[in-house]
Amino acid sequence: MRQKTAVFTLMVCLTLLVGCNSWAWAASGKAEIANLRFSGAISQADREYLGLKKPGNFSLQDIQAPYVLIEILRST
Repeated sequence: MRQKTAVFTLMVCLTLLVGCNSWAWAASGKAEIANLRFSGAISQADREYLGLKKPGNFSLQDIQAPYVLIEILRST
């Protein structure tokens, strides 16, 4: 009987865990990030990879790619 209770309790906990994770809010299809500006020298190869048309400072909108992954690191 204890084993059945333990298994049932585990199943309920896992169901709640999976169910609560699916409630996370997703960004709307038209969500945009602020127009971040990047400065600093980058190589010609990097400019070509990003699809930048001119050297120098650039913004997110200048990058010619269907998706851009941005990693934000915070150190304190």
